[in-house]
Amino acid sequence: AYFSNGAAQNVILTRTKAGVYAAGTSTKADLMRVVGSDLYITNGYKIQKLLASTDPQVSTNYATALPVGSATYPIREVINLGGSPVVLKGDGVFVYDGQRFINITPAITPHTDNGKAGFTDGRGRIYYPTADGDVLVVGSGYQSQQRPARFTSFNRETPLGRITAATADMEYVYAVTEPGQIVTNATAASLAGIGLVVMSEHAGFFTTHT
Repeated sequence: AYFSNGAAQNVILTRTKAGVYAAGTSTKADLMRVVGSDLYITNGYKIQKLLASTDPQVSTNYATALPVGSATYPIREVINLGGSPVVLKGDGVFVYDGQRFINITPAITPHTDNGKAGFTDGRGRIYYPTADGDVLVVGSGYQSQQRPARFTSFNRETPLGRITAATADMEYVYAVTEPGQIVTNATAASLAGIGLVVMSEHAGFFTTHT
């Protein structure tokens, strides 16, 4: 097992079957990801592939580092789509065209937290979380923007909470969201409320739950 600790930190560590940890010789990385049968490492906004049948702990065993998008935004995730690497960054979703990485979502608003914890599902779709709480779903020839709470009744406990984890299977996407900000009615003791009143209705009778 190999562990990376950041391109500006320690070299890659290994853990043997005996449970012993040892430092590598020269390779440093922010991320290590297996795509198909290849190992990729990232350093800031650049990505490298390990040469076949070589030691991943030696930095000279990697192909030339390729830049991905703007240097302002580091690589957040490298995912596997059909055996090819897809790079998720703050400035978009990037696919490799054989020579360079192309941004297939140029219209998004860049943010350094975009793309964190992105993933693919069993149908070949890419899920690209954004800092404002939306998820961009990218497939072959289409893109759609999804908000996890868009079809849910509004309540004061869970409006538009941030996604903390997400995954998918062949049928569904599962997202875990934070509760979001709790808003309360303004009172003499709490003038910061926004005047929200929570009520329920049953058979023409209203009950206040504020």
